[in-house]
Amino acid sequence: MWLPEKVNGVIYCPQGHLEQVQPAGDWVGSSEFSVPPHVFCRVVDVKVHVEAWSDDVHAKVTLIPDLIMFTLLFIKHLNKSMN
Repeated sequence: MWLPEKVNGVIYCPQGHLEQVQPAGDWVGSSEFSVPPHVFCRVVDVKVHVEAWSDDVHAKVTLIPDLIMFTLLFIKHLNKSMN
């Protein structure tokens, strides 16, 4: 199993997360949720937990939006499109 480490840059996909936390089909096409397809983030904390009765492994990864990473990737994309 691979997990990001603190300060790593990651791309969070909120729509995929909504699929996991909402009852089946409830979120699809709903105007209640206006979320971007992805958010550039930095990892703030990672906690791993193992369920004693099942040996299932769960990870809680805490993220914060990363405007600097978004800006750098956006500029890189603009430079490619201009060449």
